[in-house]
Amino acid sequence: MILCKNCGKQLMDNAEFCINCGQKVELQVNAEGNNEGAEMQNAQVQEQQMMNSNQMPEQQQMNYNQMPGQQQMYNNQMYNQQMPGYGYQVPTKKPLSPKAKKGIIAGIIAFFVVVVAVIATIIVVSGINKEKAIKAKTVDLSEYIKVSYSGYDGYGTATYSVDHEGLEKAFIKAQEKNSKAKETEKLYIASALTYMVSVELSKDDELANGDKIEVSIEISDDIYLETADIIAEKVEYSVEVKDLKEVTKINLFDYIEVTFDGIDGDVTATIKNTATDEFLSSVYFDYTSRWYLSVGDKVTVTIYDSEISNALEKGYAFTETSKDYVVSGVDYYTNDFDELSDDVVTQMNTKAEDIISEYFEDYSNIDASNIKLVGSYFLVNEEKSDWYYSQNYYYPVYSVDVTSSNGKFETTTIYCTVEIYSILNKTSGDVTFKNATTISGYTDLKSSAFYSVRGYNSLDEVLEKCVTERSGSLKLESKIGDVK
Repeated sequence: MILCKNCGKQLMDNAEFCINCGQKVELQVNAEGNNEGAEMQNAQVQEQQMMNSNQMPEQQQMNYNQMPGQQQMYNNQMYNQQMPGYGYQVPTKKPLSPKAKKGIIAGIIAFFVVVVAVIATIIVVSGINKEKAIKAKTVDLSEYIKVSYSGYDGYGTATYSVDHEGLEKAFIKAQEKNSKAKETEKLYIASALTYMVSVELSKDDELANGDKIEVSIEISDDIYLETADIIAEKVEYSVEVKDLKEVTKINLFDYIEVTFDGIDGDVTATIKNTATDEFLSSVYFDYTSRWYLSVGDKVTVTIYDSEISNALEKGYAFTETSKDYVVSGVDYYTNDFDELSDDVVTQMNTKAEDIISEYFEDYSNIDASNIKLVGSYFLVNEEKSDWYYSQNYYYPVYSVDVTSSNGKFETTTIYCTVEIYSILNKTSGDVTFKNATTISGYTDLKSSAFYSVRGYNSLDEVLEKCVTERSGSLKLESKIGDVK
């Protein structure tokens, strides 16, 4: 008999494993092949067992008696299957097969997969809870802003509306987690935020099918958002314009007639709508002043905005809403001496010369000779509304030698001019003018005894009286010849 070195159980001599603890039995064999070593070992084990029995007999007995019934039955069956004696032969442990090893590895992997899945589930659940918390205090501004458009293709208009009531409720709900604020404060913040919503449309008029309206919505002041712990981020999106109806395009000015009557500076414009269509014939329009007009002035005719809107509602779109009409086709006063023909200038000069000659022919004791044209002045009236002056003036200047037949004064050269004014270009192509009936100014021919005739003593005096003294209202447009 031998004893188990681990637990002290008595075993048969040829036992390889302990039937009690399963420990492999170690045997010492001497050179002669006997079991002296084993017997010696058994003796030591028995001695140790006796010592253990003396120290804790009750505990050892209890441990043995407390062995589970199934395990004890299994041990008894194994014992009865052995040869007669107290021990039994324990089969040698075989190494694991590759298939078994793969199973173990698969089990380990499955274990870690489960662990990872559990961790992932925890992370996902945590993320979901966080997402729910963020969503609870987030307000989507676009849900409460409505962008709409209407009208006709190419003339559509876009507008937007704000659901203030719905938006206010959303802001109140978003503050439910904010326990720090009182209900009155939450209501005040929600109401204030509702009117801080800023909406911008990239285009809101002259819309056509296919156009994109870029919409931008944001809170203009985010201090209230931070205070209330509300998330209301800026929203940007686009709206495509479609399904606008076709419009009938028409140019009202095809039916507007503007005529001018009068003389340059005193022209009146007459405006008439000749349309026969019931709607078009009743369209109202505005215009700039149409009285006291001059050639080159503009009369601007503009359709009222209300009429433009009204037309679109009826399916009409005006291709033009304003048009300029330039005053023309009337008699006008010349303001550029160069545009006068040589024939017209000759006519004016001849008229002046005839008046000068006729004047001196009336003097029986004064002779006039060497009447020569030395130059001329041409002045224009820049203020055409100032009717105190004519619109233009022409002064042909002649040098004249005057001699007293009775010796009252010595032969003297004087300068005579006749005022010619209101030189008018008529629509017929003719040019008309008006003239004074006598010579301008007076001369001083003798200092000791006063004696004078009409005219000026020098060219300087002609310049002074005809040009310089009138420069406040008339502009010297041109100077010809040897005049000053």
